[in-house]
Amino acid sequence: ILNLENRLCCKKEDADFNVCGYCQSCIFTSKLHDSTQWMSRAGDSSKRRFLTGILVRCQSVEILETIQRVLQVTFGKDFTYTRSRQKSSVSEDMTTWSQDRALDTKLLGIEMVDTWDWFSRSHHWTKSNYLLGILSLCDTGLLYMLGNLTSVLIVRAKRAFLQLNGTGT
Repeated sequence: ILNLENRLCCKKEDADFNVCGYCQSCIFTSKLHDSTQWMSRAGDSSKRRFLTGILVRCQSVEILETIQRVLQVTFGKDFTYTRSRQKSSVSEDMTTWSQDRALDTKLLGIEMVDTWDWFSRSHHWTKSNYLLGILSLCDTGLLYMLGNLTSVLIVRAKRAFLQLNGTGT
């Protein structure tokens, strides 16, 4: 997977930096940038729906296991304590659960579906790096939820594999 990194760089030999807008690297960079822009303004409900959709579309136990290892820290006692102690400092903070501040919800829905479709068609390298990029935008509660979801998706995928091969019950 990591051997692809040199081929996923949009750079001509005579230029320090180049953007064509069509190669995997450029599309990945654009999608990650667009996602970080709207996620910084989206409410918790929209973030949860989007990230749940991304993980469900991952289609790779290997990537899910990598994400699970990254999110394993969310199950530790210190992380749990920190998550339980968080309280909103301002009453307006409580409204962000369903509120998508200054975002057109119809356009946001279209952006989510478009990103889900792109993600489903992407290579493992792109999926892994995109997931790591957007996980960095998540708060502790969302990371914990995504860690749980990742564990469930891994178990489901392994169970489906065992049933497909006739070794499951």
